[in-house]
Amino acid sequence: GFYIGSAGNLGTLTVDGAAASLTLGTNFSSSNSDLTIRNSGTVSGAGMTTFYVGTVSGPSSILVESNGVLDINSSFSILGNNNGATNPLTVQSGGRATFDGNFISFGYVAGSTGQLNLNGTAGSRGVFETEQIEVGDGAGLIDFDGGILRALASESDFLKDFAAGGVTLGAGGGYIDSNGFNITIAAPIDGAGTLV
Repeated sequence: GFYIGSAGNLGTLTVDGAAASLTLGTNFSSSNSDLTIRNSGTVSGAGMTTFYVGTVSGPSSILVESNGVLDINSSFSILGNNNGATNPLTVQSGGRATFDGNFISFGYVAGSTGQLNLNGTAGSRGVFETEQIEVGDGAGLIDFDGGILRALASESDFLKDFAAGGVTLGAGGGYIDSNGFNITIAAPIDGAGTLV
């Protein structure tokens, strides 16, 4: 497996530039850490078993920007697998984060929070792609400010178990791309921005 950070030790990894790439094996886990992917850098993993962001050892963050790519195929992906902390994944400025192979869970354990920030402007929007996002025993947040949420499969409950206030639209608005699939969103969506 590939691990960033541990209890009491901060881990920082930056994948920067078109020549920079990291291919993950079966398992990925991060705690007390920051992962940044930018300027066409790539982090990818195919046929993975687990991809965990934030563990019992501490929270983690991921930033994907400036045409960076995070491309994960995993049977079990978690954003927030720790108690009492928020684990942000921010995608902006033409960056793309893809999670396929199954749903991704936000706030998997009680007390944890998985937060997706989707930012961008015309011609440079952050994109998050997945089959489904499901909130676990903790909390899940999606904050749109000009970014795109894109479906990778038909799903009758695309944003599952989000509470009121869990999905918000900032001034830049939010974009939901069905990508040709049939999706239904029952989660309440709040905020001053426009949903497209």
